[in-house]
Amino acid sequence: MIAPEEVLGDLTFLNANCAIDHDCVLGVAVQISPGVTFPGGVRVRDRAFIGAGAVALPGKYIGIGAVVGAGSVVTKDVPDGVTVAGGPARPIQPKG
Repeated sequence: MIAPEEVLGDLTFLNANCAIDHDCVLGVAVQISPGVTFPGGVRVRDRAFIGAGAVALPGKYIGIGAVVGAGSVVTKDVPDGVTVAGGPARPIQPKG
């Protein structure tokens, strides 16, 4: 489901069973996996990746090149280039 007042950037890909509600903005080349839910006012910037079944609370910001892990619950803004996972979503550090 996509509300009629959404803004979708070029090359943005929405998978099956997503719910993108009112006043959401998806940037350029954003990838939305199956079952993602964005209630009103979520802003996702260019080249972000959202994993399957992830949820963002209303009005949250997901930055340029950010990654949200599958099944995550975004309760705070996600800065540019940061990978988050979990419920609530928290930054994860690469091993090594």
